[in-house]
Amino acid sequence: KASADALLEIINDILDFSKIEAGKMTLETIPFDFNRLVPDTLRTHALSAQQTGLELALDLDADMPRHLLGDPGRLRQILNNLVGNAIKFTPSGEIVVRVRLLQIVAGFAQLQISVSDTGIGIPREKQSRMFEAFEQEDGSTTRRFGGTGLGLSITKRLVTMMGGELSVDSEVGQGSRFTVTIDFAVDTDTSRDIAPDRPVSLAGRSILLVDDNHTNLAILSEMFERWEAVAIVQRSGDDALVYCKDETRPVDCIIMDYAMPGLNGFETAKALAQLEHYKDVPIIMLSSSGMPGDAQKCRELGIQAYLLKPAGREEIYNAVCSVLDRGRSGAGDVPIITRHSIRESARPLSILLAEDNMLNQRLALALLGKWGHRTQIANNGLEALELHEKGGFDLILMDLQMPLMGGFDATAIIREREKNGAPKIVIIAMTANALEGDREKCIAGGMDDYLSKPFKSEMFSKILKKYSPRDMPGSVPKIDHAALSERPEAIPVRAASESDFDYAAALAQSDQEVVGLIAAHFLDEAPRQMVIMRQAWHGADFEALQRDAHAMMGLLGNFKAVPAQQLAVEIDHESRTSRSERIVRLLDALDQELARLAPHLKVAATHAALNG
Repeated sequence: KASADALLEIINDILDFSKIEAGKMTLETIPFDFNRLVPDTLRTHALSAQQTGLELALDLDADMPRHLLGDPGRLRQILNNLVGNAIKFTPSGEIVVRVRLLQIVAGFAQLQISVSDTGIGIPREKQSRMFEAFEQEDGSTTRRFGGTGLGLSITKRLVTMMGGELSVDSEVGQGSRFTVTIDFAVDTDTSRDIAPDRPVSLAGRSILLVDDNHTNLAILSEMFERWEAVAIVQRSGDDALVYCKDETRPVDCIIMDYAMPGLNGFETAKALAQLEHYKDVPIIMLSSSGMPGDAQKCRELGIQAYLLKPAGREEIYNAVCSVLDRGRSGAGDVPIITRHSIRESARPLSILLAEDNMLNQRLALALLGKWGHRTQIANNGLEALELHEKGGFDLILMDLQMPLMGGFDATAIIREREKNGAPKIVIIAMTANALEGDREKCIAGGMDDYLSKPFKSEMFSKILKKYSPRDMPGSVPKIDHAALSERPEAIPVRAASESDFDYAAALAQSDQEVVGLIAAHFLDEAPRQMVIMRQAWHGADFEALQRDAHAMMGLLGNFKAVPAQQLAVEIDHESRTSRSERIVRLLDALDQELARLAPHLKVAATHAALNG
């Protein structure tokens, strides 16, 4: 497996480098949540850092604007390259990622992102060549650490393409610091701003911080000082236990690292529970790697919250507010607070999901379940009406194209029921069409809002929070609609340079978790789906063929698999119009494209499973 991963890394580096050198690399400008992207990206490296005995810390400027416009996929790639390199060349110590807001001028935020390590360092005379292709410290570096020597060169070129600068400062035996200075436009669309709940003031609250790493303690201390809380620092579980035994007045909250020499976090929590005056103090556990059984240990010990490191500033703030609001629980009394429950802190919604596609059902259930919502499935509009009549739902996610009865007709009947006294319910349209004017059609058809497929978990989460009972309808968010190409005359033929699957673009459009879930399911279902589509053709069931092609079109859009998606678009179009023998040739061509796509999807599914 390690050899396969190394080979994949080399291939991806060479492809990226070739694309940049040929001028084929393009950047997107889309809205993204910077304060979420950075900790989420670093968490994918936390386990590998911990396994090599390294501490991975994040120091994120509190004044950072949250929503920016740019290419989140390429920014993630830059961070991955710099942090991955730091882990590779640091045998012991720590890696610290610091983000500073330098200034905001004319709507652009100038950021400084630095990745510092305590690694082997780079001789000064070689630093000027570090960003050249195939350049490493010396020949032995490749033999010892692996890699192509392309990572930093690609990173440098990406930063330059984004209008930024990348520099290095290093000393042999002391470590290195790579610094990116880059500008992003600040996203001024206020519909994306969902203010985090801050139900508890931290002013004057006493917070005990327990961690053996000095940098982590300094970062946490600065956070709580900014929130006007009193931070008390202890460097080990044993020291924390001594402090708590001696202090008759307990602190308000304890934030504790799990992996510490001597008593680990769980052992310290167990010992604190034996102290009468500390048994009700809430504890937040921080860990670099969630391990099987950790949740059960938290329940048994009454630990209120469990966050993966490095945790973002907002996650820590909201976790502390939540546990102070609760107080400490007994074993198994209440659900453990995690970063997912913090992000969806509204009460769980009861959701009716009207969707006939099994993959979309599975994906929506995975995301909704992770966020704590309860979901019932209707496979068509008629089933949706039956379940709606029974009541008990807060919101309906309504697919527009379903067998027996579509989303528009089902919505019209529900709105008629409301005129006759049924409770008003929020209905969110879902469609893979993403054509200009679809949102307006949905609103005119009685729906409250619009969610385009493929899903992006962040936007899915936000639209649910927007329509939770605490945040009932406001303005409709802006939606990007990707216009589909007009029908060509011939069967689409791939260009030699055309890629089956652009993973970075897929991540920018969706995210790793979504892409991984879809890829795994698609690999299982695609062959069966092709058989069903051929059966529909032979049976002259063009309505079913069009519906299946439409679903395939939306699923392929998740992967930025442009050649295969275009074929599905053509089949969808032909099924509604000419219904000619051309469909057979299109199905054959789609089979070939899916065969080319399969190896890429296997990699994506495996990558997401390992980093999920």
